[in-house]
Amino acid sequence: MTILAENPNSLVGQEADLLRRLKEVMKDHPAASGLQLLIAPPALVVGDDEVLVQQFDAGRRVVELHPRKLADVSLTDVLHAPQVTDLTDQEYGDYAATPQASDCWQSTANGKKVHMYW
Repeated sequence: MTILAENPNSLVGQEADLLRRLKEVMKDHPAASGLQLLIAPPALVVGDDEVLVQQFDAGRRVVELHPRKLADVSLTDVLHAPQVTDLTDQEYGDYAATPQASDCWQSTANGKKVHMYW
């Protein structure tokens, strides 16, 4: 994604700054090797009976995400499960403030030790 940020006070400038900061954090974080960041506009609506499917446009060299009904998904589709979280939801905030894990999986990725809890 390329964002031209000529005015740092504009919405585009603020989004570019946010993306730059997120990339820096993910570059140095040991668990980031197993994550990818997907930024979607708030207007993206994915139904309860839909998932996002990845399609590669070789001519433009871009990956596009398209909503597709679950009934229409094939075995060759690459899925991106949507998850929308309202960070102002008080119940979610209370739950997230008291993290719990029942197990830990340890691995090494790119020479860094990674812990994944569930």
